[in-house]
Amino acid sequence: MPSSGVHQRWKMHAPDDALDIQGEGARYDRMDTYLSSMTEVIVWFDGGCPLCRREIAVMRRLDKAGAIQFLDVAGPDEGSCPLDRAELLARFHAMEDGRIVSGAAAFAAMWRAIPALRPLGLLARNPFVLRVLEVSYRAFLRVRPRLQRWVGRLEARPAA
Repeated sequence: MPSSGVHQRWKMHAPDDALDIQGEGARYDRMDTYLSSMTEVIVWFDGGCPLCRREIAVMRRLDKAGAIQFLDVAGPDEGSCPLDRAELLARFHAMEDGRIVSGAAAFAAMWRAIPALRPLGLLARNPFVLRVLEVSYRAFLRVRPRLQRWVGRLEARPAA
């Protein structure tokens, strides 16, 4: 039986033994094994930032398996990170496999923990792709204060 395009896409991102859905002996349990191999990720975010709160709300909805522990730097969990609070507020940080990463690498770590975004996170393991994402993230950081003010004004508007 020829393999489907969907099978080929998953196979591209999965280890050789992670998925075998061809033929009569379909092995969907291997997909469960593949997905359960994703590690827990810790994400530190600025709960005082309206833009950050919105982004994290989306990620929480997508993280149906609860693989990500979201810690608000502005909240009581801020002491759980070995980094300085100012450093946490300046760039996005995450911990994956016991290693703290920041910027685009932190977003990629978070994406890898969410099945729907995992292919994008795996793509970011390519050094060229990660460099492009990091350059984009640094450009975003320059406009972030204006975006925060704009989102803050949107949140402050009375509901019509």
